[in-house]
Amino acid sequence: MKNSILTNIIIGLLSFPSIINCQTNSSIPSDECLDAPYLCLENLIVSNKNYKPSLNTFCWGGLSHNDLWIAFKPKFDGYKIIDLEILECSNYNGLQVSLYDYCGNYPIDCKLLVLDGTNLASSTIGESINFNSNQTYYLRVDGYNGAECSLRINSNPDEYVTTQDPFTTKWATKD
Repeated sequence: MKNSILTNIIIGLLSFPSIINCQTNSSIPSDECLDAPYLCLENLIVSNKNYKPSLNTFCWGGLSHNDLWIAFKPKFDGYKIIDLEILECSNYNGLQVSLYDYCGNYPIDCKLLVLDGTNLASSTIGESINFNSNQTYYLRVDGYNGAECSLRINSNPDEYVTTQDPFTTKWATKD
């Protein structure tokens, strides 16, 4: 009996590090900032299809149509760049992307990725932000004029891999 309890505890502890690592495929973005899951920003591909609008404003006062939220926490302090690349869109409008240091605050950076008809749009966000490793940041992706797009997100440099805080994460589910 004692051996089976000890075995279960050891198995549980061995599986715990996978919870601490940032999530890539086991969690999806959220409709709301406060519910945003911590996701890796390494070759993360998201789609804003079937998301509802939220009330937070963009840098230029744009309206939300179908925004999703991702939380991340840098491993190290300092400057970093988040690369954004539209992979496909249901129309040729594009995406508006904003970066927040707290839910409900005004964005600290914004980018508008507009497609020119057939070419895919790419840009960066956060290049002027001195990131704090003790701070959670939020990335918001919304379809410009309701566009539904797939977006690839990468953190640059690579050593700024984002991590999950398992004690404060609210996991999101999406139908």
